[in-house]
Amino acid sequence: MKAVLKNLTSIRYVLVTLTFFLMPAKVKACDCVMYPVNYYVKKSRYIIIVKVIETVSDSSELYPENKDAMLEVTRVFKGKIKVKRRFTFKRDGNCDPRFTKNEEYLLFCFRKKGSYHIYHCSYSGEKSASSAIIREMEKELRHQ
Repeated sequence: MKAVLKNLTSIRYVLVTLTFFLMPAKVKACDCVMYPVNYYVKKSRYIIIVKVIETVSDSSELYPENKDAMLEVTRVFKGKIKVKRRFTFKRDGNCDPRFTKNEEYLLFCFRKKGSYHIYHCSYSGEKSASSAIIREMEKELRHQ
């Protein structure tokens, strides 16, 4: 009887271990070297503040997250784009902000093939956490 219990315990450990290896896992990371704000001000074609109108999740994934977002421009610092313009933003990778509906974001971006893209490892992020960056950016824009 002890031998049977010992074998069952061993089998249980093997099954639990295999479960971890067979479960789908997704690892996400964003490792950035940040440059001064003036670097991104010069590099960026567009510097805008947008409001998230709607987000769309990818329900085919085990852990769905917002992949696409409908954004509306609320302020333009740099670039020829109009306030109130709406566009769909598709996340390019792990370094892009994870958008939340009705929140505002500062974006350092460019346009490629008709779509807007964020410069990875820029100061793009939630507007509420960007006041110091906005002040520094506005100072830099006045000197250009």
